Amino acid sequence: MTEWLFSNTADTPRLPLLIGLIGLILWTGEVISLFITWKPGKGTEKDKGSFVFIASAWTLAITFSVFDALTYRLTTLPYHLSWIQYGGIPLIIIGFALRVPARLALGHALSPFVQTSNPGGLVTNGIYSLIRHPAYLGALSQLVGIALCFGSIIGVAAGILGGIPALLYRIRVEEQALREWFGKDYEQYAARTSRMIPPLW
Repeated sequence: MTEWLFSNTADTPRLPLLIGLIGLILWTGEVISLFITWKPGKGTEKDKGSFVFIASAWTLAITFSVFDALTYRLTTLPYHLSWIQYGGIPLIIIGFALRVPARLALGHALSPFVQTSNPGGLVTNGIYSLIRHPAYLGALSQLVGIALCFGSIIGVAAGILGGIPALLYRIRVEEQALREWFGKDYEQYAARTSRMIPPLW
């Protein structure tokens, strides 16, 4: 039934391709559910285009990966290096392992945009007691993992070269807004946590 998916990928391992497709479907569903459950708040101008930047960079990376791997195969890994595709599987798993508890901890405060939408105050419990941006780290891990599972060199490159700058911009915008909203509470929280990778950053 899935033969049509692999008609142009006979020389690559199917397990990473399947995991990559499953990861992509789940990620797409996660993004859709985010917009379904999102309750617009005030102060959306604080976003400063960060959502559009992230969405554009990551959509391009995924699009490159899918078309490269399943259609054009312009920069896919050669057969003797196809084992590298298996490295994308743990990245996808790590991504979901970070994003799911992050979403649960944020609850109704979860938003695709930087905005003043959380009446419950600063979220510092759960995974947020360790790192300040687990959802973004998880998304980056998923993005690179999916591209790697597809074996797309251009997809991985686009995910890193486009995804990381977009992520860094989003973090800068969000942390600036959080400092304005929560003041000393956020400064104290930031002092005892790492942005994404303790104890490195």
